[in-house]
Amino acid sequence: MKNKKDARKIKFLAGIEKTFGAGLVEFADDASGKVERLATGIAQVDWLTLGGLPLGKVTLFRGAEGGTKTTMAVIACARYLERFPDRLAVYIDAEEKYPEQFVKRLGMDGSRFVKAAPETAEETIDFLDYTLRQRSVGLLVLDSIASLLPKIEREEPMEKQQQGQAARLVNKAVRKMIGAMRARRVIYKWAPTVILVNQERIKIGVQWGDPSTIPGGEGQKFASSLILKMRALTVREDDRKEWGLPEEHPVVKVAAVVVKHSFGPRGKGAEYMLAMDAVGSVKAGEAFDHEFVRILALKRGLVGQNGRASEKTMREVAERGELYRKLKAELLG
Repeated sequence: MKNKKDARKIKFLAGIEKTFGAGLVEFADDASGKVERLATGIAQVDWLTLGGLPLGKVTLFRGAEGGTKTTMAVIACARYLERFPDRLAVYIDAEEKYPEQFVKRLGMDGSRFVKAAPETAEETIDFLDYTLRQRSVGLLVLDSIASLLPKIEREEPMEKQQQGQAARLVNKAVRKMIGAMRARRVIYKWAPTVILVNQERIKIGVQWGDPSTIPGGEGQKFASSLILKMRALTVREDDRKEWGLPEEHPVVKVAAVVVKHSFGPRGKGAEYMLAMDAVGSVKAGEAFDHEFVRILALKRGLVGQNGRASEKTMREVAERGELYRKLKAELLG
């Protein structure tokens, strides 16, 4: 009986490969079902996302101005290039606000980090489709959807209205993007990772519920496996005192919420302080997260007894040394 089933299976696959080519289908038993993650190095974000951004999928960063969406996208590029030394990361700068100084502080390998700035939305979509089909490209960032300029808007006079033009283009871009990722997965058995960045707008006349919305239509939401909503918080004097930060040191306080997560719970939120430049043991692009790691380790019973940790343990974690790295890897890896 088993031999008959195997024969049917082989015949089915042979027919599919002959008609459509190899790699198009796989049986559920052959699929690993495991989604690899790209750790951001920020304990709170990796905790929210169950280990980091999903590799080979689409992630959407949304939020108001100053919410570190671009910063997080660049940090993800740095972490990706560290993990995959044979691949490229491509950053499409549609907003003309590429954070050059911050990129230098991250110490990213500039020979594998490509920056592009197409003029129109149509050029961006064609560039995106071509780039995602190249085997050398592992990560692509589009920053941002809201800044894409349709060619008709550039050419027509200001008084001419083009309702829905950008949304139609973005939805088309999403379809082409998913198609390119699917083709890569069929051919090479792995797909590139895409990070979309989008700004938030406010709906007019909304009295109940969340009035925020994002430009570009609904397709981007459906295509995204992970949506993170980020907003900047006020850095108080007490925050600087807690971490021993001088007044002039560039830091930003962020609140992040998981709006959508195809591989984990949604609705979780966390706050963190992000260093925009190195200070003490905290490098640029890292968070002051050792207290969060310590509390999480206590809750999981990894350090201390009866919910308490010794002063030595607390000091070792605060100094971000070997114990800190070990706990972080065990908790979030």
